[in-house]
Amino acid sequence: MPKKKKAKTAALKFKNIPKKHRVSKKSKEKVVFTRQKQFPNFYRFITEALKPLGVRGEWAKKGIYACFILVLLAIIAISLHLFVSLKTISNSADNSLGIAQEAVYWQNVEKTYPNYRDSYFQLALIAYQVGNLKRARLYLKQAEAIDPNYQGIAKLQKYLN
Repeated sequence: MPKKKKAKTAALKFKNIPKKHRVSKKSKEKVVFTRQKQFPNFYRFITEALKPLGVRGEWAKKGIYACFILVLLAIIAISLHLFVSLKTISNSADNSLGIAQEAVYWQNVEKTYPNYRDSYFQLALIAYQVGNLKRARLYLKQAEAIDPNYQGIAKLQKYLN
């Protein structure tokens, strides 16, 4: 009698066994332990995928692994390229914001001190950095009118011409 109780408790411990395999009082079926299918890992997936194709041998597995590694390396290379390009975009955005702030500052200095050579020269440099060559030449002419002997004007004129 105690043996039947142990079998019942053992069968009830395994919840994933279908009910028809559990021992009941009316029927005296044996407990059948069914193994649950586990999610196959990557290695098992490859071998099971190759069986129906009739491919046997290590060279096919190595080829698949090599392709997998190449895809991973390509993903890593693309992600690094995106990371670097995002860094340069953020740096250029920061630089353009800094240039705009400098331009506002030197325009205010120009309005406050209209005969200050450095304000016109700095505005000419900022216009050159932005790519507005006409405005850079205009500011440079104004700086040259104030101080024609300044050496920075000659250097910047070389770049503008």
